[in-house]
Amino acid sequence: MSSFKGILGETVINIATWIKLDKAAYHRLNNIALPLSNGGSAQIDHVIVSVYGIFVIETKNYKGWIFGKEKQAQWPQTIMGRKYKFHYGRTIYILRRWLNYLSWI
Repeated sequence: MSSFKGILGETVINIATWIKLDKAAYHRLNNIALPLSNGGSAQIDHVIVSVYGIFVIETKNYKGWIFGKEKQAQWPQTIMGRKYKFHYGRTIYILRRWLNYLSWI
């Protein structure tokens, strides 16, 4: 079920960017495989390239509202009025790694 939710979330973003973004101004790349120094690979969900910049999107498919600041290890997640601690620091780390990698291309 978790894998299906992830695929569904990525598909929703893929369709939304295709419908909403001007195709002449924004170029979309999805599921970019990146080679790693250890011989493995990693994947970026979405990269959008335009004259306005390069946008890297890591897709998550979670319920509720998630708020926080970049330096916080835990962000509060609110689902139907109940608050939970959400470990979001790993996603920020991943996005920083992708941005660093893309800056070399």
